[in-house]
Order: sequence, then C-alpha cells, then structure tokens
Amino acid sequence: MSTSTDIRRGRTTPRVDTRKPPISVPRLNDGKPPRITVARASALGFGHPQTIRRYIHEGRLPAEKVGRDFLIYEDDLRGLFRTIPPSKVATEEYLDSLVKQMVDKWPLLTQEHKRELGQLLAPSAT
Repeated sequence: MSTSTDIRRGRTTPRVDTRKPPISVPRLNDGKPPRITVARASALGFGHPQTIRRYIHEGRLPAEKVGRDFLIYEDDLRGLFRTIPPSKVATEEYLDSLVKQMVDKWPLLTQEHKRELGQLLAPSAT
C-alpha cells in the first residue's frame, strides 16, 4: 500500500486504490468470422502486401479501413486467391503434380490436329 501526503494538513494518509479490476467482455462479431490485416494475410500466403492493397483499391477485394490498416475477411481472401503452402512452394514433387494435373485435363488431339501440328513443327524445305 502506498501513502500520500495531504499538503494542507501536513499529515500522511494511506492511499487506497479505488480502481476496479478490468472486466472481461466477450467480443461480439454478429456471427461473422474474424478479420485480418494485410500484413497477416501476406504472412498466411495470400500474396505480397502491396498486391493485396492494390486489389482492395481496385475493388476486387472488400475491406474496411480502420486507422491505417485494412481489415479483410479471410473468406474473401480465399475466394480471390489460392494459397500455396510454404512446404510445397517450388518443390519438384509439387511441380510434377501440377504438370500431371494439366496434362490429364488437356484435351486429346485428333488425327487431323496431329497432322497440322506435324506440318507446323516440321523443318521447312527452302
């Protein structure tokens, strides 16, 4: 306990802390998911912070400006970007799997297309 001096009377009186302890109030977010900052979105793998800000300014990504920061719903980010986990970035296995997906989805060439492609790729007779 600390003491204070009453200047008018010259006596010391004990100081009593009259402040109440802080009350824990649950956050109300109306059932909406929490919002994140541009820096946090970038750290989660949604792209460079400047790219995210550009999309906000272009209107492609909804956000609310609070102070100097933009707050974004993570669901909106997921709708605009496809994240790549850091463990899969530029690994040979991951790139191979992407190539396989592309090849599997590519339409098959007909005999006519193969013939035309052969003519285009054949060395020209000059």
